[in-house]
Amino acid sequence: MYRPNLDLNYHVDFKKASEMLCKATIECIVKETFGSKMKYFRVFRLLLEKKLLDQKQVSDMAMVPSKEAKEILYALLAEKFVSLQVSRAT
Repeated sequence: MYRPNLDLNYHVDFKKASEMLCKATIECIVKETFGSKMKYFRVFRLLLEKKLLDQKQVSDMAMVPSKEAKEILYALLAEKFVSLQVSRAT
């Protein structure tokens, strides 16, 4: 639809673009590090999206057995892709 009275200007959202580039780069590095182990990538993406989860939540949401979730989380921790945050039980 042509609107001759409107002056439209476009711009690049550099903050959003840099966030997307950073996320894509990190995801690529995780894929390269763990190769065909897609469960590792799935757990990483889950943590990236949800920010903070405990081991049971990771196991439930990523649909992996608890023991395997623990192994994946420790592997991601060893490669420094994730970190631990200690919380007090209530």
